[in-house]
Amino acid sequence: MFPLLRYFSIASLVAVIATTALLGLLHHRVERIQLLSIGESNHVALTQSFANSLLPSFRALAEIAKGLDTESLKRHPLINAIDLHVRGAMQNARVVKVKFYATQGRTVFSPDASQIGRDYRDNPGFISALQGRPLSELTHRDRFSAFDREIVDRDVLSSYVALRASADAPTEGVLEVYSDVTDWIAHTKQQAFIVTGATILSLCLLYAALYIIVRRADGLLRTQYQQLQRSESELRVAATAFDSQEAMMVTDAGGAILRVNRAFTEITGYTAGEVIGKNPRLLKSGRHDAEFYRAMWQRIAQTGSWQGELVDRS
Repeated sequence: MFPLLRYFSIASLVAVIATTALLGLLHHRVERIQLLSIGESNHVALTQSFANSLLPSFRALAEIAKGLDTESLKRHPLINAIDLHVRGAMQNARVVKVKFYATQGRTVFSPDASQIGRDYRDNPGFISALQGRPLSELTHRDRFSAFDREIVDRDVLSSYVALRASADAPTEGVLEVYSDVTDWIAHTKQQAFIVTGATILSLCLLYAALYIIVRRADGLLRTQYQQLQRSESELRVAATAFDSQEAMMVTDAGGAILRVNRAFTEITGYTAGEVIGKNPRLLKSGRHDAEFYRAMWQRIAQTGSWQGELVDRS
């Protein structure tokens, strides 16, 4: 018999694991996309809000940088002035670092002096922002040089944003804004844990309910299968007995003869065609009284068969 309960248990376990993993990955992906979208929007809004105050200083520095080599640019006094200006502008935000690139791709300002002068003209983020499309990236940093300190083991969202006087003004540079989003990531992971736990609990409850139903169905199927096996065995025994040397007949519930064996035709002299469809009373010899026949038919009604000696007319 097909092991229904075992296959259901295995298939359900695989389904629960696969569904939980899929939902977990999907939730993580959606949360990450939302975080990138929200963070990028915040960076764009922040850049726009400080554009008027920051742009004059960056514009002047970009113009000065055209005639200076990297080492001279690092020592220029405007760098320190802009650094103080940027720190003051960003002190109430989550921003931990800001870098400014001239339209040619050269880094003209960074709190980390070692990064000033680097060429970013081929950087995808810089190119995208220069064309008016902000681009963001979420990374985990073991160590990260912020405004005034080095932070460790943090999740950082960085966005390349065009710096312009207004939304329809030409781009005068690209600002790369870094924000510490470690708390957001931790909150997202906590939500993912809750969602995954709720999913597992729901699937387990569903599995338990279905297990009870399938177990019941499996029990009924096993009972029916066993009954069929017994019926088949009984039919084989009956078929063997029907071919014996004793006269036998099979009747329906109304008493009409359905089948007789060879011994019946040899003993009674009636052919099968002569008796099938007839009532066994045609064989009545009058040698048995009414009580005999009543007891015989009562036995047949109770057990489905009767065995004994019957003197019939031949």
